[in-house]
Amino acid sequence: MLLLYDVGFQLSFLASMGIIYLNPFFKNLFKFDPISTTFAAQIFTLPIMVYNFGNISLVSPITNLLILPIVSGLMIFGFLSSILGVVSQFLGWIISIPCWFLLTYFIKIVDVFSQPWAVKTIGNVHWIWLVVSYLVLSFIVYWLQKNQKTKFLEY
Repeated sequence: MLLLYDVGFQLSFLASMGIIYLNPFFKNLFKFDPISTTFAAQIFTLPIMVYNFGNISLVSPITNLLILPIVSGLMIFGFLSSILGVVSQFLGWIISIPCWFLLTYFIKIVDVFSQPWAVKTIGNVHWIWLVVSYLVLSFIVYWLQKNQKTKFLEY
């Protein structure tokens, strides 16, 4: 039932599949790892997002590139703030200041790029479209991997 009804699990699983199968192709194309990873994950999650939410974000790659550099710092400062806050309220507060700045930046970027101009709404998507899109995606991945193997083996 988890596979059928948990959209969060489906998105996480498909993003991981996209990174595994499409990231090598996009690395050759873009030569910049964050862009290749973002595109690989978004291509694999796009059909399930359209089917479940009826929206396509037109600016999600830009948003991800603006947010991605601060995520690790945000996680580190948030973790340190919570751990040090248990020991000393003052130390937790001091470490939370950089976390606050990073989180403010994060929220502002999300606010700017979540406006109606950045989204294309698609209504009533049939589940057949979902199946067909993943079949096409599977064929493309198979074809790309086949071409990569022949390049690697040089025949």
